[in-house]
Amino acid sequence: MNNPNNPNGLEQIDEIKKMNQTETDGYYTNKSKKVADFMIGFFGFITISILLAILLQSFFYVFPRNDFMTWLYIIVPIALTILGIYIPFRKKRRYIGIGIISFFILPFLLFGACMIIFTGFN
Repeated sequence: MNNPNNPNGLEQIDEIKKMNQTETDGYYTNKSKKVADFMIGFFGFITISILLAILLQSFFYVFPRNDFMTWLYIIVPIALTILGIYIPFRKKRRYIGIGIISFFILPFLLFGACMIIFTGFN
């Protein structure tokens, strides 16, 4: 218990305080930054998806259709989506990633709500 390198466990307390820091110590100092990042994630993903679809569709008209172009049309958006979710979480701006994830969840929630309304509550 009597460690000369760690008197009274103060270093451990400092480590615990570092682990329990609130998010106000980082980038998100107020709610407006959180809302702005969520909107960037949600609407920015829609905008980038539309632009990427237009760009990839133009490649289909310029280059001949082959298996490589088909796989490119499938893999590139999936890879960019995964990177778009992963990178904001690594950069400590997780509300951008949450906005992108909610972009995919929202249609399922709306479909479920419509099914409940149209089929009745029983």
